[in-house]
Amino acid sequence: MRSLLPPPLVEGPVKIDWRFVPSTQLAGDAFGYRWLDKTILAIYLLDVSGHGVGSALLAVSVLNVLSNGSLVGTDFSDPAAVMLGLNNIFQMERHGDKYFTIWYGVLNIESGKLIFSGGGHPPTLLRLAGTADGEFRELEPDGPAIGITDLLPFVNSSAELVAGSTLLLYSDGAVEIDVPGDNIGSQQEFNDFVATLDPGQGMMEQILTRARALREVLNDDCSLMHVTFQPPA
Repeated sequence: MRSLLPPPLVEGPVKIDWRFVPSTQLAGDAFGYRWLDKTILAIYLLDVSGHGVGSALLAVSVLNVLSNGSLVGTDFSDPAAVMLGLNNIFQMERHGDKYFTIWYGVLNIESGKLIFSGGGHPPTLLRLAGTADGEFRELEPDGPAIGITDLLPFVNSSAELVAGSTLLLYSDGAVEIDVPGDNIGSQQEFNDFVATLDPGQGMMEQILTRARALREVLNDDCSLMHVTFQPPA
């Protein structure tokens, strides 16, 4: 899986760094990015249900579709259309009763407009430059997880990014961590922790350090993508 992930994006108006920490069991996290043209960048992170070979193979299949743009007749700059296309071909009854959650967004680097869709996935966290320390917005897709139903619609949502804004994408392995006493970490606890971090000072390492402090051996994949938007002045 690691060999299929793209290298960090270190030059240009968008910079992307990531961390991928697999769990003790084979699981189904995958993520990536792809330039659709000179101004539109697609960014995505998905998490297949369950563990084992089936979950991993489905994650690879979905990643290949997104990385190669191989949904016939689909405009990959329209996130809701991409979700509909994925849902049509990855129904869970045809894929070992596996479904997946996903966040998929397209960023126009000229306008700063971000359009996103998906379903069942933890919200991406947007921190706008110039806001108070720790203040961020949750970008949560409104659709269903992929493969479960074709009765619910996929819709697009949007946000406006300014220079210096950052996005944090992550899988639920960073959030829903089993801790002693049969407790599971919550989204609010994760948000509160992220709000204390400086996005420019090893934020992903601090998130992983927290996860390992709560549970030394992670029981699910933990994937993180940190995106910085810094277009030329």
